[in-house]
Formats: sequence, C-alpha cells, structure tokens
Amino acid sequence: DLLAAEDLERVVGWHGGVPISIGALGAVLVNEFEIHGLDVAQAAGRPWTYPQAHALVAIEGLLSLAPHYLDKHKSAGFRATYEVRPKGGRPAWVRFDDGLVTVHSEAPGPVDCRLNIDPVMYALVAFGRRSKWEAIGKGKVVAWGRRPWLGLKFASMFIPT
Repeated sequence: DLLAAEDLERVVGWHGGVPISIGALGAVLVNEFEIHGLDVAQAAGRPWTYPQAHALVAIEGLLSLAPHYLDKHKSAGFRATYEVRPKGGRPAWVRFDDGLVTVHSEAPGPVDCRLNIDPVMYALVAFGRRSKWEAIGKGKVVAWGRRPWLGLKFASMFIPT
C-alpha cells in the first residue's frame, strides 16, 4: 500500500549512496522480510513459506542492483549473455563484458546460457539458505542453450550478500 502511492521509478540513495529506484527498494525489502523471516521461523521451530509472488518481485528488484554487486575480479575477462527466466515472471537478459554487467528487458544479442529458475529456490540459493546443487538436483534451476555449463558460473560473478 505504501509503495502504491509512490513514483516507483524515483531514485533514492541506498547503502553506501548506491542509487536505487523506489520500486527496487521495495523489492529488496520484500526479500529481506522473507529471507530473515525464514531465519527467525527456523530458530523458533515454526513453519515458513516464501510466496512465489514475493520472490518474483525480489528477483526483479535485485537484478536492477546487479552492477553494484558484481565481483570485478572474477568477472574480469568474462564475456557472456544469460537469459534468466523465472517461473511465472518476466525474463531478463544479463550481459557480462570484461568486468561490467548490464541487465536488459530484451535480448541485447546472442544468448549463451538460458536459466529457467524457480524464483523461491533461486532467492534461497542467492542468499545462502540453500545449495545450488540442491536447486539443480531438484530441477529448480535448469541451464540450457549454446553454453549451458555457464549456468554454474552465473551466481559466482556476484559478491555474496
């Protein structure tokens, strides 16, 4: 309700002065509540669910922050374009180009690796609550395309949060 009254494209300062849109900030907050809600629920021995709709919002917002979390050392010399397809959500194209990353709403050229992801599992893997091997083994993250092996490298291009 609070975000409904806001201009979601308006940019504000975030951690360390990183510019972030109000919409992306809302997405980050949704993810924070869900991820740490899991932590609290587990500590209390209570059930917990992370709704897919919340995970979709979170992933979209977090992708907009990708350039700020890029590991410049690991991504140096790396060039690839990924299509990230969250189940039930909009695809995004993420291009790595020698220490730079950009996120696009349309394919910026040939795609090297396509990732079909379950949004909840992806959020849990991205924030260290589940293993990428568990996600792969359960078919929650599937890589395919010209260079599917690059699917294993995607998350490692970013600084863990």
